[in-house]
Amino acid sequence: MSENAQSANTFKFFHNAETRLYIEGVKEKESSIFSDVYKAFFTELNDKLADISDKKDVVLRNNHNNIFAFVGDRGSGKTSCMLSVAKMMEESEKKPIPEFGKNNTDFCVLESIDPSFFDEYTNILDIVLGRMFSDFRKKWEDGSQNCINEKNQLLESFEVVKRTISQMNAKKNKDERILCEEDNVDRLINLSATVNLKCDIYKLIQNYLKFFGKKFLVVPIDDIDLHSQCAYEMVEQIRKYLMQYNVIVLMALKIDQLDKVVEKAYLKNFSEMLPKKLLSVDQIADMANKYLIKLIPDSQRFVLPTIEVMYNRKVEIYKKSEKIDNRGSDFLGEKWEKDKINSDYPARYIVLKLIFDKTRYLFYHTQGATSLIVPHTLREFSHLLEMLVSMDDYDKIESISGKQRNKSVFKNYFIQSWCRSNLENKDCDFIRSLFSIADPSVINKFVVQNLKERFTIINEKKEVESKKNIDKELEEIKKIVDEKNKTYNISIGDVNLIFRLIKGSLIEPKDKAFIFAIETFYSMRLYEYYDLRTEIELHREKEKIEKEVIVSSVLDDFKEYEILVGGSFFNLRSEDGFGVVIPKN
Repeated sequence: MSENAQSANTFKFFHNAETRLYIEGVKEKESSIFSDVYKAFFTELNDKLADISDKKDVVLRNNHNNIFAFVGDRGSGKTSCMLSVAKMMEESEKKPIPEFGKNNTDFCVLESIDPSFFDEYTNILDIVLGRMFSDFRKKWEDGSQNCINEKNQLLESFEVVKRTISQMNAKKNKDERILCEEDNVDRLINLSATVNLKCDIYKLIQNYLKFFGKKFLVVPIDDIDLHSQCAYEMVEQIRKYLMQYNVIVLMALKIDQLDKVVEKAYLKNFSEMLPKKLLSVDQIADMANKYLIKLIPDSQRFVLPTIEVMYNRKVEIYKKSEKIDNRGSDFLGEKWEKDKINSDYPARYIVLKLIFDKTRYLFYHTQGATSLIVPHTLREFSHLLEMLVSMDDYDKIESISGKQRNKSVFKNYFIQSWCRSNLENKDCDFIRSLFSIADPSVINKFVVQNLKERFTIINEKKEVESKKNIDKELEEIKKIVDEKNKTYNISIGDVNLIFRLIKGSLIEPKDKAFIFAIETFYSMRLYEYYDLRTEIELHREKEKIEKEVIVSSVLDDFKEYEILVGGSFFNLRSEDGFGVVIPKN
C-alpha cells in the first residue's frame, strides 16, 4: 500500500497505483507510517558503524554482526520498508539522515536479490557477484575509463573469487572416491582455497568500493525464508562469507518461517542422533532458535507495525487528476486529487463505509473490537480498498444488473480472498458450498448439521442443580439438531440460538472467524432476499410463460425471505422470562 502521509496519524491511498511498489526516500522518512522503524534502524546502524570505525584491526572489525532484518507477516510491507531503507542509504550523501548526525556515510547499494533465482546450481554468492559485476561494467561503460588501475585490480579480484567458488563447487559435485595421492593433494588445495574465500571476498569488496568511491556495500535480500530448500544454505553462506565490516546485509523476512527452515535443516543433519536419544526434537528446536539469535540479534530485528495499530489512523484517498495545470499531490510522476467524500475516515471505518456505499451490505464494529471483515495486513487492506474504490456507488447505479454486479464482486472477494486468509481449508469449502445453495429451505439445516459436527459443545449435556433438571436451552438445541427435524421447520432463530451457545465457548481465532463467515452469509442472503421481496416485479405477458407449475409444495406461497427466516429470528422456547412460543410451520 502507498503510505506517504503528511503526519504519523494519516496515510494516503492512491487509486490504481497499488500494484506498483512504492519505495520511500529521505524526504518521506519522517512522515511515513514506518517512521519509527526507519528511526530505529538508522540509530542502530549509526551505533554499529561508529563502533566499527573505532577498531583498526580488520579481524576485530569483522567480528561485528552486519545483518539487519525487517520482520513481519506476509503483506505487512516489510519489502517496501527494506527497499525504502536501501534507497535512503543511497541518498544519504546528498540528503543527510538525522540519525547519522554530521557523519554522512557513502553506501553502494546493490539491486535487491530475489530468492526465486536460487537453485541447486546457483547460490547467493553467485548472485551477489553477478550484481556487483553488472554494476561495475555499467559504470565502466558509462565513462569511468580513467580508473585503469582500479579496474584491473577489481577484475583480478573477481577472477580470484570466481575461480575459488568454481573449485568449491567442483569439489562438492566430484565423486568422493580417492584414486591416488595426487587427488589428496588436489583436495588439500581446494580446502585451502575454501578457507581463504572470505579473505578473497573481502579484498574484492574493498576494490569494488574503491572503484565506486564508496565505503560500504549494501546487499538487500527479499524473502529468503520462502525458499525452504536452500534458505539454510543461503544464510550459512551469508554468515561465512558476507559477514564483513564493509558489507551491510538487509533482509525482509518472516522470522518464524526462517526458524522452521533452520530447524528442518538441523533435524536432517542430526537425524541419526534422534533414535539414539542423544538429542531430542525440543533440543534441536532450541538450537535453531539460538542460531537465529546469533545470526540476527534482537537489536537488529525491526518489526513492522501491524494494520491493527493503524486502525484509528485517518485514510486519505487520491484519484488521478484529469485537470490541466493541476497543483494536486505528486506521486509516481503523476498528479492526484483528493477524494474528499471518502477521505479522512479512520481505517477501521472507511472499509465498512465503502462496503455499504457500494453494495448495501452492512457490517459494524462491536464495542472494543473491530469487525473481522477489516483486513489484517496492509497488502490485503489496500487490495480491498482498491476493489471498493473502483466500484460505482450503489445509489448511483440505475440498472438492477449493475447493482447485482457490485454485490457479486464483493461476494466473490469474500469467498475467494477473505475466507482463504482467515479460515482453514475445510471451513472455506463449507462457506463456498453454503453460498452455492439456491434453495432457501435447506440452508438452515445445512448450517445446523455442520455446527453439530464441528462443535462438540452442542452434543454435551449440561446439568444444573440436580441430575433431573436438564438445561432447557440444550434440550431445545438437541431437538433442533436432530437429523429427523424437517428442513423447513428450522428457523434463523434456531440457528441464532446455537450461535449463542457456541460463542460463549469460543477461544480460537479460526473458530470465531468461521462463525463470523456464516453470519456474514446470512446477512448477505437476507439482504438479497429482502430486495426480491420488495422489488416491483416486471410485468410479463402470458404467452411468454413457457409452462405452468403443476406440482405444489407447502412452501409455494412463501417468498425466499420468509422461507430462510423460517418464521422467527429468535428461538424463545429456551428463554427464561418469556411466555410466548412462536409456532413453527
